[in-house]
Amino acid sequence: MGLTVIASTGSSNTFSMCHDYGADICLDHTSKSFLREVVKKTGYLGVDFVLDYGASNLQRNIECCRSRGKVFIVDLHGMLSNSINLAMLEKKQVEIKVFDLQSRDLASKASLIAQVRTHLWPAVLTKKVIPVVGYRFAVTEAQKALSLLKENDNIEKIILRMNFEMTSRHLKMD
Repeated sequence: MGLTVIASTGSSNTFSMCHDYGADICLDHTSKSFLREVVKKTGYLGVDFVLDYGASNLQRNIECCRSRGKVFIVDLHGMLSNSINLAMLEKKQVEIKVFDLQSRDLASKASLIAQVRTHLWPAVLTKKVIPVVGYRFAVTEAQKALSLLKENDNIEKIILRMNFEMTSRHLKMD
């Protein structure tokens, strides 16, 4: 899409992986100098767009933005007691959007699926966008997958496989 991508990770072990998957710049978001580094890497302008899973870093995400930037949050976990500096939000005119698929009605979900088919799916089919799968577990090994997820030292997807033939057999027996 022609964007300069700054990826953030809490583990320097994943820096090279982020670069391998297309990030132009990779920064440690646990570093005290994270905000300063983002601003420096953008020529002291800030970023146009922040995509974050959860809102626990909302204030810092606003600070990373340039004037009229956008912060897009997928899910609001981590936002129970967080507050933000509204004066900075007003000064920068940053737009904040929250995305949660569960709360949407069927028409909204259908519209989103249509947009994904139009704008993203062709890139998946031509392998310009490739989901990065690091681990596959049988659903009976879900505890192992959860343990790996809790270690929080991977950026790849973790897949749980179900044997639908066995599942349907069990459902018929029950």
